[in-house]
Amino acid sequence: MIKAALWFCLKGNKYSKALAIEKKSNKEIKKREWRDSGQTKKIERIKIRKEENKKIKEREGNILRIEWTDQQKEGRKRAEKLERRQRGRNESRGSAESKRIAEKQEEEK
Repeated sequence: MIKAALWFCLKGNKYSKALAIEKKSNKEIKKREWRDSGQTKKIERIKIRKEENKKIKEREGNILRIEWTDQQKEGRKRAEKLERRQRGRNESRGSAESKRIAEKQEEEK
């Protein structure tokens, strides 16, 4: 299992997270997630040959599919989303402040 997990993490190298969706029983689908920790970086040079790959596939026969996620891409999306949200808050705050300033100026006149 660990060997398979390492292989999932190392496969694309640009993917740092792999999600394996496996069939537990007739209807149940179980998700298992692997994240690329610092340890797998040390093992990057290890290449699992096709034969070993086949063995893993045979052993992990209950896995239906593997979804790959590029964490850098996810991080950028999250950052953009936060930035947009913050910009919206700042604009609303700015308009409130400008109203207050306008009221103060009217009072001074």
